[in-house]
Amino acid sequence: MKPSDTFDKVLDQLQRFCAYQERSLHEVEQKLRSTALPATEQAQLIALLREENFLNEERFAKAFVRGKFNIKRWGRKKIASELYKHKVNKTSIQEALDSEISEQGYQENIHHLITKKRKELPASLDTFSLRNKLLAYLIQKGYEPLAITDILKEILRDNEP
Repeated sequence: MKPSDTFDKVLDQLQRFCAYQERSLHEVEQKLRSTALPATEQAQLIALLREENFLNEERFAKAFVRGKFNIKRWGRKKIASELYKHKVNKTSIQEALDSEISEQGYQENIHHLITKKRKELPASLDTFSLRNKLLAYLIQKGYEPLAITDILKEILRDNEP
């Protein structure tokens, strides 16, 4: 097989890989490591993917934020942490978080998660334990303690006998 055939074949595979769903540069680089292509050709492939708009870091970050916030109901901290793992730059992360997460939606997610988790916890828990368990759960989901506490106080106050 000629080197150009391998290059074209890998380019086609990467185009399909990127067209299936948004990919980060880090994911594409990992995929390229499994090929036998030299580093110069790998760099050319990445440049081609960017040129043809198969690879776009800002678009990836926005899609990632939208999916994790709307489907998995993650908070900003956890989303940002996962994007750092994908080696997305800080500016793209901040822009994606700002453009894709509204403050009202954020508070609605917190409210929804508190209500849902509260139903799963035993009714015999005292208010202090209940508050701590809910707070720990939301922090684990990536929400900031300051964003949680006001909504948590309101829900616990409304549901007291």
